[in-house]
Amino acid sequence: MRSFELHAGIGSASRKILLNGKEYTIGVLVNANHSRLSDLNPVIRQQLEQRFGPLERLKEQDNLDYAHPAPRNSPRQGSIQVVIATDIPLNNKELEELAKRAGLGIGNTGSAMATTSGDFAMAFTTANPVSMGSQAPALLNSAELHPDEMTSVFKAAVEAVTEAQGNALVASHS
Repeated sequence: MRSFELHAGIGSASRKILLNGKEYTIGVLVNANHSRLSDLNPVIRQQLEQRFGPLERLKEQDNLDYAHPAPRNSPRQGSIQVVIATDIPLNNKELEELAKRAGLGIGNTGSAMATTSGDFAMAFTTANPVSMGSQAPALLNSAELHPDEMTSVFKAAVEAVTEAQGNALVASHS
């Protein structure tokens, strides 16, 4: 896996969020294999260079160490897959909206999610488990988050997606 033309792969991050006095978690897992070094957000680039030195040098070293060097001038830019998991009680529409916010986190790193990129995101919740046994109730009751609270959930997810991508780069070079 290569992200921004550097070794990458799997990265994760999470955020805790307080809703109506109860703490919930939003966890993100990314498989980062996308974008060009020239697109990397300058702030993220500076943070990585403080830790690893010049990224062009790191890119060249990665090409020497990697069994399949990054193709030069290829129009293809790979892809990123994002999984967002939470214990917040969200309905299907809210989960769909949450998954859409992954694109903002991807964009925060500098990726434009190119035409040739096979990016996707999905979100699920562990709240409201459904019993499937023979003793399952005929009517299911579920909790839902008040719509006014969704902005804070979206913000936490965007932050975690952004951080997970950075963690994928850091973990592959540590």
